[in-house]
Amino acid sequence: MTATVDNLSLIASSIMSKKLAAGADAIVLDVKTGSGAFMKSEEDAFALAEEMVTIGKNAGRQMHALITDMDQPLGYAIGNALEVKEAIATLNGSGPEDFTELVLALGSRMLIAGKKAEDVASAEKMLRQSIQNGDALRKLEAFVKAQGGTGEEVSHPEKLPAASMQIAVPSPQSGYISHIQCDEIGVCSLLLGGGRETKDSVIDLSVGLELKKKVGDYVEKGETLAVLHANDQEKSRAGRREIPACIPVFRDATTETSDDFRRNLKEFQIIPMKHTEIMV
Repeated sequence: MTATVDNLSLIASSIMSKKLAAGADAIVLDVKTGSGAFMKSEEDAFALAEEMVTIGKNAGRQMHALITDMDQPLGYAIGNALEVKEAIATLNGSGPEDFTELVLALGSRMLIAGKKAEDVASAEKMLRQSIQNGDALRKLEAFVKAQGGTGEEVSHPEKLPAASMQIAVPSPQSGYISHIQCDEIGVCSLLLGGGRETKDSVIDLSVGLELKKKVGDYVEKGETLAVLHANDQEKSRAGRREIPACIPVFRDATTETSDDFRRNLKEFQIIPMKHTEIMV
């Protein structure tokens, strides 16, 4: 079991000591905020980012930090092999919009820091070209081979571990997805066997969840909210019980009390992933 000390300076120094020890002269940080992040509030995330940027600057490093939203899972996959498949799809150019946006945002800062691009627009263009011409996927395959793997799964993700059961979880009512409790979704994956409950737990790489809806989406009663990937009936039942609380459905938007939510819904459609930058 691992735990994180609730002290900003200790958290910042723990993270930055590893970054600095790796020897990079430029560092890009993705600091999460929201229900799935350690820093639940944007204020705390900004404070942590500023602390880490200051440490890096004092050590002579060029620093970029982005505060990015983790109030719902990135993409649609939660679980080891499922997330790898989604990452491969993203490098193929068919990944989820929010995940792709984050990859481009972080990657563009890395190109700027490495003096390969002068600005975000030209950097993002280079990254998109790398995806379109297959260079990005070939680089992932090279990474896998460099660590002793065959790289075969990069070209054939269907060969990654797959669960024996796929169980659809229906919405209990019609309405809009008001929010997704990101940390509890992680607990659900844990219950399926996708994480460690104790230090001796064996992780099942094949299990997890696939979301079928995101925040702001409309769902009909009985329509699938998520699909559980499981290998154990008892664990699948435990995971299924958690889903309605993790993905609450706001009642139909035609009611008077939903006016505020409709305004928030419009904002989500305009800004699928918010990010703010701190740079030195």
